[in-house]
Amino acid sequence: MSESQKVGRLTEIFVEQKLTENDWLCGNFNNSVTNAPAWDLFAKKGNKTRVIRVKGASSTDITWNVRNGITDPLPDFDPSDNTDWTAIVVNVSATDQATYLVPTAKLVKHIHDAGLPNDWAILHLHFREPKKDVNFPGQYGLDTVFAAYKDNWDM
Repeated sequence: MSESQKVGRLTEIFVEQKLTENDWLCGNFNNSVTNAPAWDLFAKKGNKTRVIRVKGASSTDITWNVRNGITDPLPDFDPSDNTDWTAIVVNVSATDQATYLVPTAKLVKHIHDAGLPNDWAILHLHFREPKKDVNFPGQYGLDTVFAAYKDNWDM
């Protein structure tokens, strides 16, 4: 198992655990579909249902492949689907980890509004980074942009 696969799996387990602690009934798509292309988890609490994309990193930088470019950064994305959420966990293995649970439509809108080059094959999102470093392109300061969604376990 590669390091990125370990981080991904640990992130899924962490998010599942926190959802369960917050009274969500939670399941993992990857238990029945090997590396499901769109969502990783599904959750139900009362009348709320969520399908969740999980993104994690061992640092404050989240990266993932965007096969169709920045204009279509996530598979099976429908902007009108309010059940589609993304859990972003930074510093997965550290004691100062942070989790942001963001409606996927808001995340994609932010990506589109940033005006990033469409030919990028990898998307770089930087949390806890106050300014842009020209040697490492991407979007910076997302801990501030998505502050309202930090530890948003009620989704």
